Amino acid sequence: MKPIQLWLPTVGQSLGGKGVAADAQRAFNAWRGECRVFIIPGLPEPRWWSDFPGNPFSSVVAIGGERTEVFVVLHVGENGYLSGFSPIGQIEQPDTEQLVRTWLNLLASGEFVIEAPKKIMGWIDMPVFTKGKDGVAGYTRVDLERAPGAVYSIVRGEEGAGLSWEIPGHPSPVFPDAESIDHFWKALERVKNPASKVKQIMKAKGIESVSLRIAGPLANLFPIGPTVDTIANWTHMRALVKLSATDPEEALLQAKTLAAPYLSMAESAREWTWFFPLLRQIGPSEAILRGAEFGLNDSKTLAQVLKSKKWRAKLAERVPVIRALGPVGLFWALLLQQLEEKQPLSICKRCGWFLKQGRKKKDYCGRGDNLDCYKTRTTQYQRKSRQRKTE
Repeated sequence: MKPIQLWLPTVGQSLGGKGVAADAQRAFNAWRGECRVFIIPGLPEPRWWSDFPGNPFSSVVAIGGERTEVFVVLHVGENGYLSGFSPIGQIEQPDTEQLVRTWLNLLASGEFVIEAPKKIMGWIDMPVFTKGKDGVAGYTRVDLERAPGAVYSIVRGEEGAGLSWEIPGHPSPVFPDAESIDHFWKALERVKNPASKVKQIMKAKGIESVSLRIAGPLANLFPIGPTVDTIANWTHMRALVKLSATDPEEALLQAKTLAAPYLSMAESAREWTWFFPLLRQIGPSEAILRGAEFGLNDSKTLAQVLKSKKWRAKLAERVPVIRALGPVGLFWALLLQQLEEKQPLSICKRCGWFLKQGRKKKDYCGRGDNLDCYKTRTTQYQRKSRQRKTE
């Protein structure tokens, strides 16, 4: 597969927000292979350092920008495994094929949680610089409180609950979080009809703000939780996977358009696209043996690999990658590759679960899919089988 460079934001702001896309571009321009990128408003010039010199997972850069953000740069290798150091914890499912299925089945799996907390808090460790000196003096913990987000109505449709854009005359949103904040309250001032749905919503008693949270294997991809932008893209992806079964060309065309804000072309080093993901998959001994594919036969341990000139030269080679911004970018990149390779996901005819791919196309859930659906269908089959035997 095509290797992917994942820029995972810790604060996680809507791409449609003021300065967010521009700050991301500034970070891309400053990046020289670091594992973390700090964006600090007011920082006059970039600062580079390593928390543990000699450790490839500890290099850091800080740049100035409009809004505070910390990017963790992770990598999906040619083998489909995700690697890299993340201070928020390892991703529980490093195999990206499994990761995509978990993402598409998010709502059905019960790992998508709607809450109404009084405050939505998080924290980040920000660097402390010593004036006139290189490097960093240390880190200080900064508490974060999420600002008000998207304004949406939850409505019930044929396929269950969904989100409704309630501003009359406004086009379908691209970045719902930022657009609703910018336009919703202005729209309220323009609505003169007292019986309008918008005013009815605002006058209703008991309305509370809610927070979205993802539990389970995907939790560390969303440190402070998903936004409505995230859910909007999740909805698009599910629809396009279903469309790909009947019209794969149209599904691919739409996917490329919707994914465009989150993807770009970049370069990385072979150590990130090949060696470290291989370590994650098969361990150091087997990964070092694979070096024979490139004529690398002089090392048997990681310590020897780090000292070998041949290995260092090979691992430093530049490799083209797809740069994905945030978890939404990661899932778009993975889905696009599946659509380009014409590998549509099968969907259970009984429960709508996106099924694990195997040698044969499946129509229903197996043991590795929706276990409740599998058990129910198996029970029904056994009951019918017994009935036929007694007839």
